[in-house]
Amino acid sequence: MRFVQRLLRLVLATLISFTSLALIAQTPAAAAEGDLDASYQGGQTSTAGWHVGELHASGEDGIVDIEIDASGNVITGGWWNNNGSTNNWSWSLVRYNSAGACTEALKFDGNCQTNQWFSTRPDVMTEIMIDANGKYVAVGYADANSGSDFDCVVYRTHSTSNWKNSASDFGDGVDTSFSGDGKFVASFGSADEYCRAGAIDADGKIVIAGYYKNSGSDWDTIIGRINTDGTWDTSFAGDGKYRLSFDQDDIFQDIAIQPDGK
Repeated sequence: MRFVQRLLRLVLATLISFTSLALIAQTPAAAAEGDLDASYQGGQTSTAGWHVGELHASGEDGIVDIEIDASGNVITGGWWNNNGSTNNWSWSLVRYNSAGACTEALKFDGNCQTNQWFSTRPDVMTEIMIDANGKYVAVGYADANSGSDFDCVVYRTHSTSNWKNSASDFGDGVDTSFSGDGKFVASFGSADEYCRAGAIDADGKIVIAGYYKNSGSDWDTIIGRINTDGTWDTSFAGDGKYRLSFDQDDIFQDIAIQPDGK
């Protein structure tokens, strides 16, 4: 009798084990924290969680910053090297939906990418932001005046809902209420300036930060504040801009705004 009871227990345990394994095999494994999001994919790869996009037939593209809009669309800012042109880069703006797809509603000029040429030098967008009105505010550096030095540049587009350009640059999307042509050249002096960061305060003013290159071995940090109409905010530091030397190689790479506006 005891042998029969043990045999029944063994058979029952075996059935439970096989049933559990069958259920596990039929249940998809839940994604763990840190796993790639399988719902996001597209571009040149089928790997779940990655979007690799060849935005032009040749040349290289770089992403420096990323922003998510209220609809979950992914907007990136960076550069494109104009099909391999030496030291000739353009600002690059790219937009996809939350699944990594380029839909008709998100296209600029028939593509998901739009570019802005300022000069024949390496111009780079370093920060992309979205203001309270849904406009894109881009910060970076460029030889915007086609001179001999780099300047900080702030660029603002008009409303970006269903924005389709007829040209392959920001021109048709520009917000002319901002500095007259959508572009504010923020010069802190006569030397090279590189803005690396931006932020928008509660009043919609744009704060920029980066560094000013006095010489090859002497850089100063810079910070400035710009009104919503694309003019210097003279209530900040008297003329809207501030340059500060801590030692020798001084660089601001990022900026944040406190609740009290500082």
